[in-house]
Order: sequence, then structure tokens, then C-alpha cells
Amino acid sequence: MVEESKKKPAAKTAKPEAKERLCCAGEKVLAKGKEAVQEGNKRRVVISHDGKQVIQLPLTIAVIASILAPYLAVLGLIVGLATGCSIAVEKDA
Repeated sequence: MVEESKKKPAAKTAKPEAKERLCCAGEKVLAKGKEAVQEGNKRRVVISHDGKQVIQLPLTIAVIASILAPYLAVLGLIVGLATGCSIAVEKDA
């Protein structure tokens, strides 16, 4: 008769966790967020055709729109460049 050997589960080795947490006060997070939005509002995306401005958007709005509808943003970019429009990002003084 053949005896079945009972296998003991291998002991799990403890691995050090490679997680890092950044903690800061809620006020600092809000301040950084406001600062980023203000910097985005100082920059504008300007689309012009034949020297005339077709559309002018704050960079923040353009980024949000491209995140919410990326396919439409790419399609608009392709159509704009195909029709000879120029796209520029300008910074307000």
C-alpha cells in the first residue's frame, strides 16, 4: 500500500510594503488645487483661421473637455488642422 504524504503549506515570507503615503492638511490640498486652476485660467487655447480667431477657451476648460470627450477632441484637432486652422496656447500677461 502506498502512503500519501501530507504536504504542509509553505510558510509565507513577510515582504516589506513599498507604499508611501503623503499626508497634508486639507487646506494645503485646496490651496494647491486653486493655484493649478488659476494657472490654467491664465492660459488660453486659441484657434484661428486666416488670421481671425474662431474660438478662445481657458486652458482649464479645454483640458476638462478633452478628458470628458477625448474622441471629439481628437476629431476636432484633425478637422481643424486639415482645414488650415492654427491652434495655439497663449499665456495672459
